[in-house]
This record gives sequence, structure tokens and C-alpha cells, in this order.
Amino acid sequence: MRPIIRGISWLIKAALLAAALAALALWPQSYNHGRSIGLSRWTPGPEQVEQVGFVVAWGNGRIAWFQSREKFAGEWLSSGHDLAAMEAHGWQWRAESGTSWFVTDDSHRASGPFRWNSAASGDRGRSYTEYYASIPFWLLAACAAPWPTASVALLIRRRARRRRLLARVGCCHHCGYDLRATPQAGHGQLARCPECGRDADPPETAAAGKG
Repeated sequence: MRPIIRGISWLIKAALLAAALAALALWPQSYNHGRSIGLSRWTPGPEQVEQVGFVVAWGNGRIAWFQSREKFAGEWLSSGHDLAAMEAHGWQWRAESGTSWFVTDDSHRASGPFRWNSAASGDRGRSYTEYYASIPFWLLAACAAPWPTASVALLIRRRARRRRLLARVGCCHHCGYDLRATPQAGHGQLARCPECGRDADPPETAAAGKG
């Protein structure tokens, strides 16, 4: 169970690190090249037609998330069916250039660097709701990077420490083979590991160890 948990943990860390690197890469580009990627689906029915959409967009140094839901019923039912007939079945992807309006909308509610808003409307069988929020790219990178970066640094430190300990006791720092078992003539240990075939680091002297 522990290896599985450790593997899932590293997958999460890899995803967070990728998000941080992507944020740092898109941050300067977003000021001149805004873009949005959307996913939407129409679901027609005998009494109701529903459309849902999700959009991730960036521009002006910010990344934003947008969600909408629209329902058609009653006297709006035929209009909903006409709109659904114009779209392909199933989930549809769309990518567009340019900064989306909800990324730069100054009417958002704000708390520090966070911005968000929601809206809802309804009229004689037609209803519409939307939610959107945005954060700066630098904040996304600052939140996503620390945990995986610290874990990688700690892993490198542990491996370097293990290599030093193995070299100190006369073992191969790659596979741990005891290089003092069959030393070459005139040497205290083997110059090349017979187990993995890699060159052995010279053993630390007692004086170096004290220093």
C-alpha cells in the first residue's frame, strides 16, 4: 500500500510542478496572446433542452475559469431544440485566440489578487447561470511549486548523502557493492565495480573525514 500511496503522491507533485512551469511560461505571453479553451455539450429532451459549458482562458497576466448552464423549456423549448440541432452531438472542444471578456471584466468581486463573480437569470422557461473566477499566473506558480520543489530537493539531498556514506565505507555508490572484498594489488579497493561496471569514487581518507 505504501508504494501505491508514494506513487500517487509523486504523480500529484509532478502535476503541480507542470502547472507551475506552465504558469511561468504563459505569464509573459498572456499579455499579447490571450487564448481560451472551452468544452460544451447540448442535451435535448422532450420537455427540456440543457446546455453546459466550461472554459479555461488566460490574458493580461491572469488565468480564469468559467462555467455556464442554460435551460430551455415551455415556450422556449423549440428555440432550444433549434440551437441544439446546430451543434454536434456529445462534448465539443473549442479553442479561440484573444482575451475573453471574463478575464478582464472589472466588475468582478475581488479579494486581493482573487477575482470572481456569478450571475443568474430566468424568463418564461429559459434560465441561465454562470460562474467565473481568475487568479494571476504568479500566484498559481507560487501555490503549485513549493511542495514538489521541496520534495525533489530533499530527494537529491538524500541520494547525495547515501552516496557519501557508501563511498566512505568503501562501497560502490551506484549499487552498494563492497569494493573492498577483492581489492586490486596496491590498492585498498577495486577501481571499477564488478557488479554494475561503473567507476568507483576514491574512498575518503581519514583526514578528509575528520576535516
